[in-house]
Amino acid sequence: MQPITMQAHELFRHLRMPELDDVRQYVRTLPTNTLMGFGAFAALTTYWYATRPKALKPPCDLAMQSVEIEGGEYARRSALLDNDEPLVYYYDDVRTAYDIFQRGMHVSNNGPCLGVRKPNQPYEWISYKEVAEKAECVGSALLNRGFKPSPDQFIGLFSQNRPEVIKDH
Repeated sequence: MQPITMQAHELFRHLRMPELDDVRQYVRTLPTNTLMGFGAFAALTTYWYATRPKALKPPCDLAMQSVEIEGGEYARRSALLDNDEPLVYYYDDVRTAYDIFQRGMHVSNNGPCLGVRKPNQPYEWISYKEVAEKAECVGSALLNRGFKPSPDQFIGLFSQNRPEVIKDH
């Protein structure tokens, strides 16, 4: 028995389908600009698939984001923590809302703190220092009204979620 050897062009000629001839004939009638457009589209699509951003890998198994801990039937902790001790403070030097603000001002080097924008407009930002000055004005006004600085005295400012509460007062 002799081995059957076939050249590639013979194989393609043997496998040729009538529909493929119709497509080939149609493509030959297309203008050069159209063919160039198809080629450019194919190249851009290939480039996009090769360079598109990859999905971020989650920091833990999304089906098991918490781990049961001892001491309670429904007590759980984040799978991101190393032990069962509760996370009391994220940063050792930050204990209050004021500390959070001060750390933000330091870490951002007095960067943008409070932003507002109108519909379809870019954000307009004010810096941490400007927000701190406005907050001091509010505190001074409260002291001027007779309020005393004390951990036993609570004051609530109720408003819509608007930057003017800090900026303008």
